[in-house]
Amino acid sequence: MMSTRRKILFLVLILSCAALAGLWNFHGIDLMSIAMTENPSNSLLVTFKEGQICRMNIITGEYVPIFRPHYECYKSLSTSPNDILFAFIEEKRGEFSSKESARQGRYDILPKLYLRIINHKGELVHTIEDAQKYVWSPEGERVAFITYDLKSADYPFGLPTGLWIFDIKTGDKKKIAEKAEKIVWARFDSCVYFSDWDWKKVYKWNPKTDKVGTTDYKDFYFSPDGMYYYYLPHLEVGGPIQLFERNTNKDISHILPEDLGSLSGWVFNRGHFLLFVKADVITETVGEGPVKAVKSREVLNVQNFIFDVEKKKVVKEFNGKISPWVGNGSKIIVEREGKMVFEEVPEGY
Repeated sequence: MMSTRRKILFLVLILSCAALAGLWNFHGIDLMSIAMTENPSNSLLVTFKEGQICRMNIITGEYVPIFRPHYECYKSLSTSPNDILFAFIEEKRGEFSSKESARQGRYDILPKLYLRIINHKGELVHTIEDAQKYVWSPEGERVAFITYDLKSADYPFGLPTGLWIFDIKTGDKKKIAEKAEKIVWARFDSCVYFSDWDWKKVYKWNPKTDKVGTTDYKDFYFSPDGMYYYYLPHLEVGGPIQLFERNTNKDISHILPEDLGSLSGWVFNRGHFLLFVKADVITETVGEGPVKAVKSREVLNVQNFIFDVEKKKVVKEFNGKISPWVGNGSKIIVEREGKMVFEEVPEGY
């Protein structure tokens, strides 16, 4: 039997020769970084590019456009945790009869929202109408989503009308709550957490009991291992980000580092690592005319810091922009010097 190390070296040789021969286009991928990952859990990446969804295999570097959305407005592209499906939300834009109705957000023809679920070949598996937000279940076989009724409001996003669970295999769906503002499907206990419309309560739906109950949590941005969560204030409320121990609900915000830039969120599919991002230099291009409005901004240098909440210290630093390619979250995909590099959990963790 060939040893693991020999397999890796053999893979590097094969990939390098193929690249030199022009068999594959690697688009600047760091081959050594990929090959040294023995068991890459997020083997497929996707992104929106030139009006299409494109798929990339990080082992071969194969880059393939697979699906063109029906409409121009789309967002929230993601891969399922089991790397089998992709999902995104697209919007059929509404129409206004006048500038005044547009200013007030009063549509003559309402916008329409669609949650699309597609497979690796770009084949449409499911379409769910009126879904404004969605999350995958940890095993990747279900999604939870929030529906909105645009007819009941004078602004684009409408009001939430239900929180639903959709089974991808059977196509069955069921409502578990009447209203929800945001949702998460936690990895550590496989339960769905959601907030009510006025942000005063955090609820929990347990799929084993099929029951909804209240919690004492202030928010539900949980670390993958469930040991911690942070509270992100609503824009209308304002205030600082807070960090809590989940079991005790104790505020431990004092351990958060200062001067590391903006909090991006939890990273990797295990542990309790927070990513902070700091843009050091930004160049701006202004338009012509009496009003010097900024036309574009370019970030020239980005510093990234991985903070280990358990050890209360920064355990990894690296440069580079976070790539628009998305996977299932086990790695941080960074664009650096024209290459895609995969930053993983710090050694020894």
